[in-house]
Amino acid sequence: MTASVMERNWVVVSVVVMLCTAIAAASAAGADARMGFRGDGTGNFPDANPPVKWSATENVVWKTAMPGRSNSQPIVVGDRVFTCSEPSTLLCISAADGKILWSDTVTFFDTAAEDDPEAAAIIAKVNAGTTEKEKEAVKESLKKDILRCEYFDMPPVMGEHFGFTFEYTMPTPTSEGKQVYVVYGTGLVAAYDLEGKRTWVRMLAKPTSATGYSANPLLAGGRLVICMGGRLYGLDPATGKSAWEVDHKERYGSPVRALVGGTELVVMPYGKVYRASDGKLMADEATCNGQLTAVVHGDVVYSAWDESMSGEGPPRFLTKKGDRRLMAARLKPAEDGKLVVEKLWETEERPSSYSSPVYHDGLIYNKVDAGKNQFQVVAFDAATGQVVYKSPPRPVFKGTDPHPCMAQAGPYIYGGFDSGQMWVFKPGREFQEVATNTLAKGGLGASLTQEDHDQMTSPPFFVGSRMYIRSHKFLWCIGEK
Repeated sequence: MTASVMERNWVVVSVVVMLCTAIAAASAAGADARMGFRGDGTGNFPDANPPVKWSATENVVWKTAMPGRSNSQPIVVGDRVFTCSEPSTLLCISAADGKILWSDTVTFFDTAAEDDPEAAAIIAKVNAGTTEKEKEAVKESLKKDILRCEYFDMPPVMGEHFGFTFEYTMPTPTSEGKQVYVVYGTGLVAAYDLEGKRTWVRMLAKPTSATGYSANPLLAGGRLVICMGGRLYGLDPATGKSAWEVDHKERYGSPVRALVGGTELVVMPYGKVYRASDGKLMADEATCNGQLTAVVHGDVVYSAWDESMSGEGPPRFLTKKGDRRLMAARLKPAEDGKLVVEKLWETEERPSSYSSPVYHDGLIYNKVDAGKNQFQVVAFDAATGQVVYKSPPRPVFKGTDPHPCMAQAGPYIYGGFDSGQMWVFKPGREFQEVATNTLAKGGLGASLTQEDHDQMTSPPFFVGSRMYIRSHKFLWCIGEK
């Protein structure tokens, strides 16, 4: 081969490499890096290749003891896992080996208390201390003033209730890949870069629920959307300042993101839909959920209403009778620039009281109570709402509930329970069980005791061949070994 031909070939190869690099960079830049509750909000992790069998000792890549309990789901951002700890601590853990890289706790004394001059004066006196010891001494000297000032009151939480622990870290952190945002049931909201530098903290509002706050934050339309204290906030993620606010009742269910006609939307429990960028009301009567979080697939929203968990009557647009309903509605652009809500179907079948469903390939999956400490999987046809199948009832540990939301990861569907049990089955129009697993001591045949009951109330998070689970005592990394 002559030198000129070799040189020409090298130029061609160089151009191809440059083009491939440019395409990869453009693809990465265009990828949606937003992660939070249920991953992208749907519970779908299509690129995952997860394990199907594990126990407290089998296929455990690592297990890290947590400093406190939490009901929040872990999220993975790059090579780091983020999770919370009671009452207001964010932890960053290495995804490779489970080591805690950093943690930070926010309190009322980290805020400016802009709307409360009395609290602001107390905070200024405390922060005048140059060391933590000095600050604690100032707090002690101002103890009576602090107790008298409502700004420093912790909102009420129920604690243990029917086996579930209502506390301050039920919301899951969210991230766009550069910063991590966290909301606590204390009313505090904070943002961090990935190295642990706190970029801002704000006292947003005291939650109104008497049992605890669980609505997750949402990144949509360039805003950090949070519903708390009777208001829906669209915050500037860079500063934490309000870009918009509207009155909206706080509920357990979380806002979810939808994209219709090129516009990013915030779909709220009990029906209202807002434009994410400016908070403009675009539609109503799109969802019926209060306790659970809705699921969006394309322009269709699937939501469930449960009378026993709502604390308020059924939405007026529900027509069927019964104490639980499942509904589907399509969001369509209207000529006036808003949206038209087309109700597709409503069913009286009993969806789960606690667990949000997952959509996959035309079916909706969830867990339902079959009585006598048994549960079963139910699959609905997403186009009609008709039941496709109900699996044979399966036993669960006594007193357990199906709080962890359903998830689809790679070729499997995952359905978990508070006790650490999790079912794995194949998607499709017939039930095909793959495995039943548990993280409880003693395995599936164990008689669960309080000591063994390491509560797992959040759904798993999947990345590649690994699954991350937050129980009250540990953060688990599960993978084939």
